Amino acid sequence: MRPARAEMEGTIAAVGCGGTMWKEIAVNFLNLDSPVMRVVSRVADLIILNWLFILCSLPIVTAGASLTALHKVILQMLRGEEGPLIRGFLAAFRDNFRKATAMWLLLLALAAVLVVDLVVGGRILPQPLWMAVLASMVLLAVLGLMVLLYAFPLQARYENPVGRTLKNAVLLAILHLPETLLMAAIYLAVPVAVYSFPNTLPAVALLSLFLGFSGIVYLADLAVYRVFRKTTSEERQA
Repeated sequence: MRPARAEMEGTIAAVGCGGTMWKEIAVNFLNLDSPVMRVVSRVADLIILNWLFILCSLPIVTAGASLTALHKVILQMLRGEEGPLIRGFLAAFRDNFRKATAMWLLLLALAAVLVVDLVVGGRILPQPLWMAVLASMVLLAVLGLMVLLYAFPLQARYENPVGRTLKNAVLLAILHLPETLLMAAIYLAVPVAVYSFPNTLPAVALLSLFLGFSGIVYLADLAVYRVFRKTTSEERQA
């Protein structure tokens, strides 16, 4: 009987040890400074930012200011300068409204011109002339994409006139081509996926309600943050 009793005591001790181990795992998991909880907290922040972005973009005219505010808060996250989430977003929306809206309306006008030319030009222009127009449209579309990738993060980070911000956006896009291509791939991945696989549209629409916008901007801003750090380092060395 003694061996059986000793075996039972060993089993109880093992269970007790295991219980302590699981307790420690649970405590570490629920610790706000643990990697898991930091990820959970970051995802929750991005969901809130996504909702704020959608609400502030509902009048399409205000989408530029909303996008700038989203970049502002996310870049602060990446720099470790996080503040009040909602208040910070609304303050950035208000402070950048005029300049960001001007840039956004300019991009909308460019997009409208490109769409009209694409729809009408191919029908009324002779083939040689249409090919020349099409080539110029591609160049304008690339220019507009360059501005879109960098102009609103620049507006969120620096205080400059609109013209200088647009110029700097094009320069950064050219000088930091690897990051530019990465950002373009991030922004275009979802539209290309939906176009290629239309059945994914409901899932993408559902995801967009929670992380579809803020999540994409967060990924793109990882590259933007890298570019801004390079630029600041170069300015200091100069």
